[in-house]
Order: sequence, then C-alpha cells, then structure tokens
Amino acid sequence: MAKEHGDSKEKSGGAESGQCECCQPGPDEIAKRARELWVARGMTHGHDVDDWLEAECELRRARHGQRHRAEA
Repeated sequence: MAKEHGDSKEKSGGAESGQCECCQPGPDEIAKRARELWVARGMTHGHDVDDWLEAECELRRARHGQRHRAEA
C-alpha cells in the first residue's frame, strides 16, 4: 500500500497524480479514512503514519478523479 507514495508521478506534483491544491482532503476526512484502514488491518499499532499517508493519497486521488474528469 504505502509503496505508492514513492511513485514518481506523485513526486512530480503533476495534476495527473492528484496533487493539485483543490483536491486536498481535510484532516477530518483523512483521520476517518486512516481509522478505517487501521481497523481493516486488525488494529495493530505502529502504522499510524502509514495509515494517514495512505488515506490522504486515496482521498486525494478519488477527489481529483471526480473534479477533473468533468473538466476534460
């Protein structure tokens, strides 16, 4: 899961990777999704940062797809 965070497209900050500011989810949304990931993984501790980053990535990509596909 977390391996996607090193994706070269994300590092470039290009719009295709969902990095634009308008696609940034709020901290409450990220926290909710991170908790869902934690529960799905069996509530094991020590992966909070991974869960947060994965949640942020998932939400950003989903939001980016919804917003920018309509523009195309």
